Amino acid sequence: MSYLHSYLGQIADYPYRSIRVPAHFCGLYGFKPSSGRMPTYGIVNSLDGQETVLSSIGPLSTSLSGVTTFVRSVLQAEPWRYCPNTFPKPWSQDDYELKTRGGGKELCFGIMWDEGSVKPLPPIIRALEATKEALKVAGHRGTHAELCCLKITKGIS
Repeated sequence: MSYLHSYLGQIADYPYRSIRVPAHFCGLYGFKPSSGRMPTYGIVNSLDGQETVLSSIGPLSTSLSGVTTFVRSVLQAEPWRYCPNTFPKPWSQDDYELKTRGGGKELCFGIMWDEGSVKPLPPIIRALEATKEALKVAGHRGTHAELCCLKITKGIS
């Protein structure tokens, strides 16, 4: 695909495999939807019956419009009618355009500086600070996010 032999493809994101990593290293656009958002009917899955870490199916494309077209086309076909593992939520152009969020002009992003036990290295902190500043320049807000649900237990043997 990165050699422009194909403009659109479908890829599976199984646990410890990825859609985003191949997209990044091949200069492509990838989208990893939540498990159950895209239909999996007829796709051979090595994790059938494994319900703790679910796989996901998503598009890879040479353009962002290719990813959008793929997701819109699949969801407009109402795949939940033939694939029971697919969530029954149709495509929403309003959601895509962030109409309930001011058209995406003033978004708020949570930035997790660390998870409470391991502090990031200085280059990572600089990258997070640069990201926060870029969000601010673009008219968005970056706020501190905490991981409140993870409890580190000491002394387990």
